Amino acid sequence: MALSLTWIFLRLHLVNTVPFRAWLFFLILTSLANLPGTVQATEGPQQKDSPLRNFVVQKLKTQSRVSLELFVMSQCPYGVRAEQAIIPIVKEFRGKVDFKLHYIVSMDATGTIQSLHGPAEVAENTRQLLIAKHYPDQWLEYLSARARNYHTNAWQKAATQAGIDSMALSLLMQQNPPDQLLSTHSQQTHQRNIHLSPSVFVNGERYQGAIQAPSLPIAKNSIAAGCLTATDCNDNNACTSDVCDVNTGFCTNTPILCDDYNVCTIDQCDPLVGCTHQQVTCDDYNPATGDYCDASTGCNFVTCDASKSVNIISQPPVGSAVCAGSSISIGVSATVSNGSLKYQWYHDGNALTGISSATTATLSLANVQSTNVGVYSVSITGICNSTSSTPFMLSLGGDPGPITSLAADESGCPVKLVGRATGSIFTFTGPGGYVFSNIYRQPGTYEVFALEVKTPGTYSLQASSCGGLVSQSVIVTRSCP
Repeated sequence: MALSLTWIFLRLHLVNTVPFRAWLFFLILTSLANLPGTVQATEGPQQKDSPLRNFVVQKLKTQSRVSLELFVMSQCPYGVRAEQAIIPIVKEFRGKVDFKLHYIVSMDATGTIQSLHGPAEVAENTRQLLIAKHYPDQWLEYLSARARNYHTNAWQKAATQAGIDSMALSLLMQQNPPDQLLSTHSQQTHQRNIHLSPSVFVNGERYQGAIQAPSLPIAKNSIAAGCLTATDCNDNNACTSDVCDVNTGFCTNTPILCDDYNVCTIDQCDPLVGCTHQQVTCDDYNPATGDYCDASTGCNFVTCDASKSVNIISQPPVGSAVCAGSSISIGVSATVSNGSLKYQWYHDGNALTGISSATTATLSLANVQSTNVGVYSVSITGICNSTSSTPFMLSLGGDPGPITSLAADESGCPVKLVGRATGSIFTFTGPGGYVFSNIYRQPGTYEVFALEVKTPGTYSLQASSCGGLVSQSVIVTRSCP
């Protein structure tokens, strides 16, 4: 009917202008959008047959009530989407589903509640708990409304939409510190080893299936948007993939997956920067246990004893002298029975930063200069203890020193040449310049030898280091068969 009236109006007032044609296009699309079967805008997941709902339905076939627990971070995109998927289930099976919402938090040594997304998330957790207690009938409505702007501070808008007095709620916030309200949630997080948001439990057992269909877009705009490229569909959210269907003019903004398939990381998506992967902190607050995360089993807590200590198998050498501009590597080898090892190299007692190998078993230094000279050591940390290596002294080699002695021992055959010199490369040459011995050392003073000398003639010893060279000769008179 609306479309017929539009055409009557157009036949009476037809004007061939660009603004008119644009207005005409808008009216036609608006009319089409209200026809049966036309796709309308959606907000968040509204899946009637979500995998979790089907799982709950199956449970209710054999029992009268189902316990449904959701662990989330209130400003986690995936946690919020889980709330959007679960709230319809709770409403649909009201009286049959006992729903509890837990917050993934921890308590530091001072008794202060901490959360991954900072103080704003702690405040939102507290706010939602107070609403659940003082406004139970509006609680689910607030969660639904807040899910649409969870990444902002505009909680008052969600409160108003849910019919909650924001001023009264602010007063409740002032009267109820989060450390008290969230302490039991911290205990639950620790006792049940919860790190991922969302984590779902059905009848006390962790639910391993999908919460909602993975292909569901986070939002679909109406046909009136008339997008031409993906740029037209940009929702300024780094956590969605924005696509334009040029045939229909629809935009879809589908959540990206941030799973790195590592149980030792918390995979989140920040609307401003995209996927983040934070290392899981495994801490049972028991000083007698060693806490670590295994890539296949997650957090582990083992009782510490001598067998769990770090064992250094090989220490770095006492020291070395190198030429300016050269490179050097210093390494250790260590083992531990459980978990992994962490390394931190130190230079003259200060932790090395800005060098990628400073947190590995082998420290590599390139282009060594006078600023690198000094004492090096590495601290090795296991799940139960830390230990340090023996020190390594690094110095710069200078010009080669004098050859203090060079002699030919002709007491037997073959003749042996014996020399003492300072340098890093020592070379013996014979008659005609023939090189028959090269010796490589770290810069220093050494006694060096040349064996198997059988031909009479003049022999030389050259000592070089860091670009310099000195030489000395000796005459051999004995001939050996």
